[in-house]
Amino acid sequence: MGNDSKEVKAIIQKETEIYLGKLLMKSIDEAVFLPVYESEDTEFNAYRPFHLLATYLINEGYSGILYRSTRRNLKGLKGKNLAV
Repeated sequence: MGNDSKEVKAIIQKETEIYLGKLLMKSIDEAVFLPVYESEDTEFNAYRPFHLLATYLINEGYSGILYRSTRRNLKGLKGKNLAV
């Protein structure tokens, strides 16, 4: 029974890590990916957190980011953007 217990603990740990990773990414998504209109933010300062995140991910070896479209979301539509 000890072996079964280890397997269950490993499964729980893996599922917990996946759940917490998704929760963290959702929090980052809500904080970083904001809709920006040039008339409201001519310097696009609101995109700076995204640029910092992208730079960090590039330095970690990632070659792209797939994220939700904030502008389409404002119109009640769904869409994705890809930055490579």
